Amino acid sequence: MTVSTTTNRAGFVCNGVTYQFPFDFKILAESDLQVYLYNTITRLTSQLTLNVDYTVEIASPGPGGTVTLIGAYGPPCPPGVIPGAAYTLTILRAMPRTQEIDFVNGDDLDEQNIEGMGDRITMMVQELDNKMARTLAFPPTSGISNISVPDPVAGAFLRWNLAGDGLENATYVDPTLITISDFIKTFLDDADAATARATLQIPAASESVAGLAELATQAETDAGTDDARIVTPLKLKRYTGLRGMKNLLINGGMMIGQRATDQTLDQQIRYGRVDRWHAFWNSSTGVSPGSQGHQYSVNTETYNVMALTPLTCSSTNNLFIGQRIESVNSRCLRFANDYGGVSFRIKVWHNFGVNVNMKCVVYTADATDNFSAITGRYTSNDISVPSGTFTTLKFEGINIGTADVEKGVVVYLKVDTPVCSGATMYLGDAQLEIGPACTDLEKRPYSLELVLCQRYFWKIGGTAIYEPVGVGTNAAGTQARIVVKFPVSMRAAPSWYTTNSGLWQVKSGNDFVCTAVSLAYATPDFADMAFEVSSGLTLAYAALARANNSLSAYGQFSAEL
Repeated sequence: MTVSTTTNRAGFVCNGVTYQFPFDFKILAESDLQVYLYNTITRLTSQLTLNVDYTVEIASPGPGGTVTLIGAYGPPCPPGVIPGAAYTLTILRAMPRTQEIDFVNGDDLDEQNIEGMGDRITMMVQELDNKMARTLAFPPTSGISNISVPDPVAGAFLRWNLAGDGLENATYVDPTLITISDFIKTFLDDADAATARATLQIPAASESVAGLAELATQAETDAGTDDARIVTPLKLKRYTGLRGMKNLLINGGMMIGQRATDQTLDQQIRYGRVDRWHAFWNSSTGVSPGSQGHQYSVNTETYNVMALTPLTCSSTNNLFIGQRIESVNSRCLRFANDYGGVSFRIKVWHNFGVNVNMKCVVYTADATDNFSAITGRYTSNDISVPSGTFTTLKFEGINIGTADVEKGVVVYLKVDTPVCSGATMYLGDAQLEIGPACTDLEKRPYSLELVLCQRYFWKIGGTAIYEPVGVGTNAAGTQARIVVKFPVSMRAAPSWYTTNSGLWQVKSGNDFVCTAVSLAYATPDFADMAFEVSSGLTLAYAALARANNSLSAYGQFSAEL
């Protein structure tokens, strides 16, 4: 005889049909088994009784055998009810802790008895292992030992003592038996913070009133209108998101106007006197050209506006005012929806004499930084704007999607113009930002705004009658080559324009009036300029290009989108 397996239990899920359950471990008698039914719904365990609820058939030669349910749990059915799927059945070996073999001095030793004794002891040890495996135990690395459980106390629960080296009974306190004053009951019944503050007679905190401050929600942080709640660093980080420079529009405050004169306003798209901005009529029908100018105004935060005047059209029309955003700046808009979308604000004034509908329209470039073909991505609802008063328009939480935003974006204010003659529009305080709501206007320093504008456009001249352009050498008797270093790297190699070449001169010993000024070669960082004269220059002599005694001498380098 041997005990060749450590198994001493078998488990089954009942199904309402099966009433015979096999086991494959060794027993010596039918009474060596214990059988349990467990109700998975009520979580109650019942121990069954041998020869009342079940019988045991020991296999020959073994090991193992079969447990058969009888009586209330087996056939015939009815009256018996075989346990269904809500039950599990467990068969355990549980041998009596006895040894009944008695060896007589001088008798032969029977190997069956000796092996039987060893088998019995082995099976008892296995039963103890099984029982210990289902008890709580400290890990092998623990130094805790000799822990005893105190005698039970009705209604108490076990807990570790304050020293952490033993268990103790703790008294359970029924909260329904605790006496609470009417005042505290009123406080506990308060449904929100405002009501609780009123009960406690504590005001809400603000910059001027001491009181109880609350944490702002992400939506309240994004809205930026509540001055009482506290903003956590994480919410502030989520709010600022990817923006870096909050206002994605350059010269949104209309402060920079490098072009020397007002620019024409008609149906063609052309940049106005205010840097980075352009305006145009949707249709030429009935339009008399006006101008895109630059003025000071006390009605805007930056004291500057773009002025469109005179606005004359014999029929209803649409006026577009907007800015193209280069791909290096627009690409962050791809993730705008992660931060609540995009918001656009602009302050406008008009004297059309009637309320005028205005809306925000957003397009993306079909090719990177090439706006000759664009695709519409968003059109807002109309906002009715009264005549004769400055009105701040807000378009908040705009969803422009993600398609092609990394190629460049153009944002327009579209104005539904009535029949008009000599009307005027002022525009200022424009801001495009990532976030679900318009926030305070970002007021960048004039010097920073100028540098941002000069990436796209740079004007020379107009500040002194002999304003210098640059120095170089004479390349021929009729030409001086002058290198001009740009104040900032331009978006691309620029083009050149000047109104009158005769307003420039070359200083090389004598003064030579220019007959032509052209761009020989350019990069985004410098230009090699050719200043032509009729004759008289000495080859390889130094030359200075400058204005010819005139404030009207100016030229412009353009790398506009």
